[in-house]
Amino acid sequence: MRTLDLPLRTEPSILAYDADLAIDQPLQYGIVSGNSGGHFSIDRETGRLTLVRTFDRERLDQDEVSLMIEAWQTDDRSRSARAEVKVKVTDLNDNRPDFAVDRYNISIIENLLRGFSIVQVQATDPDEGDNARFTLTVPQGDNTHFNNPPQGDNGRFTYRLEDPSGAFGLDPTTGWLTVVDQTRLDRETRPLLQLDIFADELRPNVLDERWEEMEGERGEVKSMTSVMINLLDSNDNNPQFEPTNTYQFVVEGNSSVGSVIGQVSATDPDEAGNGRVRFSFENSTLADGGAAFSVSAESGELVQRRALPAGPYVLFVRAEDSPESRGQTRSALAVVTVLVRPRNVRPPSVSAGQRLWVGKDVTPGSRLGQLTAVDPDGDSLTFRLRNGTELFEMEEGTGVIRVVSPLNDTAQTKYTLGVDVTDGTHLTAATIEIIIVPDNAEEAFESASYSFEVEENLSNLTIGSLLNGTFATNDIFEAKILNPSLNETFEVTKKGELRLLKPLDFEVSQT
Repeated sequence: MRTLDLPLRTEPSILAYDADLAIDQPLQYGIVSGNSGGHFSIDRETGRLTLVRTFDRERLDQDEVSLMIEAWQTDDRSRSARAEVKVKVTDLNDNRPDFAVDRYNISIIENLLRGFSIVQVQATDPDEGDNARFTLTVPQGDNTHFNNPPQGDNGRFTYRLEDPSGAFGLDPTTGWLTVVDQTRLDRETRPLLQLDIFADELRPNVLDERWEEMEGERGEVKSMTSVMINLLDSNDNNPQFEPTNTYQFVVEGNSSVGSVIGQVSATDPDEAGNGRVRFSFENSTLADGGAAFSVSAESGELVQRRALPAGPYVLFVRAEDSPESRGQTRSALAVVTVLVRPRNVRPPSVSAGQRLWVGKDVTPGSRLGQLTAVDPDGDSLTFRLRNGTELFEMEEGTGVIRVVSPLNDTAQTKYTLGVDVTDGTHLTAATIEIIIVPDNAEEAFESASYSFEVEENLSNLTIGSLLNGTFATNDIFEAKILNPSLNETFEVTKKGELRLLKPLDFEVSQT
């Protein structure tokens, strides 16, 4: 309450006089009643009425104060007169809008439909008229002004919504907070939303003016309430297989019953049962696939249930969540291919008599060739050199042989390498010869071309020699016929002799 010294004007003025003729006895004035709060004072000599303390209109039972003023003669207190002065207290905008609740804590289901009403916010302002007028502001910025009927002519201020999510709006006449964009109510993206609603007065508040007087600037005090919205989970997400919805597992034909052959995995971002995933088979697609395998409902592990013939099995595995209402169940499907390999009962097969030729000037790291081997059961093979050498190495997974050191200084012309080939169960021993060809190998043939004559219908005879005498006795050389279609008709011996194996028919071919 502030102390004032504000003279009040009355109509008519407060004035008393002595009715005795020719006697002008001095008078004094005083407030007899109605000034219990000490808001007024009166000059005893002049009768001037002054406001000395401010009123809070909103605390008064009524907005009119009735004062009883008495005037009396200074020589006789009993000679007096009284008058009633009525003072009407008018409204100043000295109250801020007041929200019924400082903070609203609300829980709603995510993905509520557009137009769903969330909560009604209410604020009141005890001031009158435009001092308490209010409007509601929707997110698009459309301000609508209206009078709050319980306030009579007073109570005007503005509701202003600040919603970073953009999910809500305010009804311009009722104060209801409603959903305007349900796509923004996604618990998995943002589980907690905070909205701020302000009540901004349309007229300047005297409290702000006093702040300005004291601090040199307008105050920033605002009427505000917060709405904390906790989004509850709804089953709005399907389970999702990871990393993809197609799986392939390989099972050895001799694997034991009860073996775990693989695992499928799926996640669901929903909460509790809505996000708890269980696995099951969606029918069995090949013969008795369902009896051959089982899937753990909790872990997604696939287990072999009996001995399996070789071949592919295709299974559909369903991942579904576990909401309270089965009618709200959501699911996803994965395709699982199980390839059962043949039983590993036969050892690897390696071609006999394999040879590789290499010149002395070959660069280290060069590939010489590959040991040829197959597994009748289709198993993967591993190759290992038994008698290692510093000159050569073999790739375990492919059987490829490479040179690792220069061959220029070696005097040896042939290397026989022992190789073990295994399918993981069975082992086959093999050898491969590596022939180091000398620098003068091009001198092995006596001529670049040869011509021979032979009678038709003859066979098993030597036609002629291809290698000169020096090379014919050196077993590091071997001549081959490069035309595969003639390999059954002719052969070249280790000594370089060309032999006829089958009779020739002159009428069919003369050369």
